[in-house]
Amino acid sequence: MIPIFDAVVSVIDTLVDRLVPDKNEAAKVKAELRRVAESNEQEVVLAQLEVNKQEAKHTSIFVAGWRPAVGWVCALGIAVVAFQPIIAWGAALTGWQGTLPEPNVDLVLTLLGGMLGLGGMRTVEKWKGVARSGLGTK
Repeated sequence: MIPIFDAVVSVIDTLVDRLVPDKNEAAKVKAELRRVAESNEQEVVLAQLEVNKQEAKHTSIFVAGWRPAVGWVCALGIAVVAFQPIIAWGAALTGWQGTLPEPNVDLVLTLLGGMLGLGGMRTVEKWKGVARSGLGTK
């Protein structure tokens, strides 16, 4: 469940427990509220999917290409984190006296987590046969 819906349902559950003395009736009210919250959550997700679909159809690389660009930045960040010890070792072997910047692993892992989530959506697009094969084609 989307965190905001989860928080709202939790607050409403507490209110229902306090305002409805009959446990069976309270359970029915809570079940109905959860159903409504899940329905609203589905509407939000479907609306976002529609925005994503329209964005992907756009002819400008600045509109349709921002997700792949973030993916490449994330991949570069992971490469820096992964190869930084090897680069430092190679620099030490050559006698280089400078210091290499430490990569921000937390930032890279945050990006990776987000990209893996988007990658999951991409997999769904491929399963449904709506994935694009390139920027200029459908």
